[in-house]
Amino acid sequence: MAGGTHVFDMIKRLKENGNLKKKNYFEIKETYTKASQSINVDYKNATQAEREEIRKKVISEGRAEAKKSLMILMFSVLVTAVLIFLVLKLLP
Repeated sequence: MAGGTHVFDMIKRLKENGNLKKKNYFEIKETYTKASQSINVDYKNATQAEREEIRKKVISEGRAEAKKSLMILMFSVLVTAVLIFLVLKLLP
């Protein structure tokens, strides 16, 4: 089938572009605004060095949030495993 792979490639790219749009514009704007306010810089009038500092702060906050989510996930998996073990142990 001629051109079939092009169609599948197009579908794949559309899915990838849709995944990029998952973050809401307002969430991204809020993140940058919060980071620039903590440094006391107006983002629109910031110099290149100030923008780099804001960028680093946003990245570090994202990593901290991801680490926090990972810790919560690990704790919930541990609690679930213990509960399942106890339920299986108590059943005859």
